[in-house]
Amino acid sequence: MPDRIIVVDNDPDKSAEPVVLSFINKLPVIYISEQKQGTPCARNAAIGICKTALLGFVDDDCTLDPHWTTSGLNALRNKKITYTIGKSLLYNTKNLIALTQHIHYSYWLSRKLKQSFPFSPPMKFDTKNVIIRTNALRKYRLIFNKHYTINTVDSSDTDMGFRLDRKNRKGIFVPQMIVAHEESENLCRFLYKSYHRGRLAYRLAQQWDLWDELVCLPHKNWLTYIKSIRYWPKEYAEYMTENRQPPIIKITIFLLIKVLERAYLEGYLHEMSISEK
Repeated sequence: MPDRIIVVDNDPDKSAEPVVLSFINKLPVIYISEQKQGTPCARNAAIGICKTALLGFVDDDCTLDPHWTTSGLNALRNKKITYTIGKSLLYNTKNLIALTQHIHYSYWLSRKLKQSFPFSPPMKFDTKNVIIRTNALRKYRLIFNKHYTINTVDSSDTDMGFRLDRKNRKGIFVPQMIVAHEESENLCRFLYKSYHRGRLAYRLAQQWDLWDELVCLPHKNWLTYIKSIRYWPKEYAEYMTENRQPPIIKITIFLLIKVLERAYLEGYLHEMSISEK
């Protein structure tokens, strides 16, 4: 059992309060109402009230493995490690839109983990499944930055990963630290998030000099993009190697991934055009 469970309610109407208070005699829970809107504000409120040496972050739509806390604590016995990121499974596995997002995320996490081994990649610092030493946050006065949030789409945790990395504060991937996460099942929401994540990617690229990592800029030219289709069979094989769905489902998921990537690129280009003006 964790020492304390902090629930930050970011709804001005305090809709979570009666649910949280119903557990007040069963769990070591603390309820906070954060009236400043935005995910970074909610996370910063938790940092402000936390008095313990470690602070874990999960999303409100995550289901934690019973051994989540224990797995994180065991990994953080290594004093050289500042944080742990865990393994995120998909909760709503039967929805194609949700499955597409999960496969896309898992593929890129796997690639980045191989590149940054033995440490976790700062780009994948993910607050739906992380435990961090609070002394690192306090020593460098680190908080989550609202500049990396557009409406409800947030990449301030990615920015935090790079802030920690620049201070030589490293994390590791702990596959035993498992959460099941519910991805959006709505196509419009899928495209909306992809587009605005692209916009935020440009802001991150500016801040952390990531120009060659986040998008393939030659693909902004539609002729070049169409020519790139000849590489799709290889990409398809890479994405779908560990997936056992029927071929028609795999093909549909892969095409949705390409739609996601295109929406992401368009958002990146849109933010680039705004910045240049």
